[in-house]
Amino acid sequence: MRDAIKARLLEIVVSEPVPITRHAIARVISEVAEYELPEKAWPQLLGFLIKARDSPVAHEREVAILTLSSLMDTIVDSYAENLPQIYALFAKPLQDPESLEVRVTTVQALGRVAEYIEVDEEAFIASFQAMIPQMLVVIGQTLEAGDENAAKKGFDTLETLLIIEVPLINAHFTQVVEFNATIGNNKSLDKSQRIMALNCLLWTVKFKKSKIASMDLIKPIVDSLITIGAEDKPEDPEDDSVARVAVFPALYSRIQECFRSTNPTLRNAAVMALGVTVAGCSLFIQPHIEQLWPFIDTGLEDSDPRVRRAACTALSCICKMLVDKCASRHQILVPRVSALLNDPACQRNAMTALDGLLEVLDDQTIGLYLHPLMERLVPMIDSAPPKLKGTVVGAIGSAAYYAAKGAFEPYFDICMQRITPFLSLKGEGDEQELRGVARDTVGTLASAVCRQGKIQTFPGWLS
Repeated sequence: MRDAIKARLLEIVVSEPVPITRHAIARVISEVAEYELPEKAWPQLLGFLIKARDSPVAHEREVAILTLSSLMDTIVDSYAENLPQIYALFAKPLQDPESLEVRVTTVQALGRVAEYIEVDEEAFIASFQAMIPQMLVVIGQTLEAGDENAAKKGFDTLETLLIIEVPLINAHFTQVVEFNATIGNNKSLDKSQRIMALNCLLWTVKFKKSKIASMDLIKPIVDSLITIGAEDKPEDPEDDSVARVAVFPALYSRIQECFRSTNPTLRNAAVMALGVTVAGCSLFIQPHIEQLWPFIDTGLEDSDPRVRRAACTALSCICKMLVDKCASRHQILVPRVSALLNDPACQRNAMTALDGLLEVLDDQTIGLYLHPLMERLVPMIDSAPPKLKGTVVGAIGSAAYYAAKGAFEPYFDICMQRITPFLSLKGEGDEQELRGVARDTVGTLASAVCRQGKIQTFPGWLS
């Protein structure tokens, strides 16, 4: 009965026409093999898989590779003497002439195989490295086919190869970097496809810093990413875009060059690059921050709204990472950001920057700006677009929270009168978000004035 079940599994896995069912059967085979192979109780399995790999039927080739990769734990232990031949099985389907699915499954399987290659296995490393260029070809083919799920499997495999200690990717490292940079720059591709390549490039920078430096790849990476940063971005800052996903290391000289450009998209890219660089490597940037402030100062007053928005976003990043440096420049930064609160093209970004500034200033410093800020913010509770109201209410809450105790009391009544109606909103989406922000802000305002009597004047919303 035991042998009959195993034989039947091998029959139905190649005859099953539905992919999801076929894959499930392959996983069952893998589970059974975990018990049978160590006992040498299923000698037919490996021969069956090798035969299926060379089958003229594409789905049989695909299931053979899928099963082999699922069995790697067991194969490494049970067929140690045959590993060179087993690893070699993956080279042919990587160039399958008929099925992209077979090729993608093979790329994915190689990511699994990579986890079992040891640092001292030079022959295995060399044979694996030889397959890297074809793996890149297959990933490119998934992009051409518009198969996002298959492309994700390919990029996930590349990221695995970057993380593991064995240098499987080193022989073609420059090619891998150029591949990801080229995909990231290809405007004809879908945004999500480009972002996958840029994420992979980010992992490359994260895990292979010394390799990038030793192979003089910093400049081409920077040049590629600054070009992406010059692309237009969605109006809604919460939306993803290729430019926002790109992370720019070591950009100072390029920022200088771009900021002198008459092209506002390049100035925008330069300021965004500055902010993201500070967020990613603040310790490196800190000694040079005084040389970078002019880009922020000028950017906040740039003639192009895209650059002004970028400067606000960059300032928000700097506020989080270099608190003292921002606080020391409040006389320049607060007035410039405050001026943008009345700029419809920059209001949301200016609110975010203002919130960042309020967090880094002490209560006495905030006191210098509290009155002019409230003169701008309170009318905006009514006049701001629906999507911006929550940001305005949140900024008022921040001003109250960080101001000196009691300093906010003159503004308590007018703010409560305008904010408490939001507590009665019943809708979802923007209304639900505004209701939540209003609830938090009401508590913050009450705490700021430290007077329970004030709270009792609003029994309606307390209930």
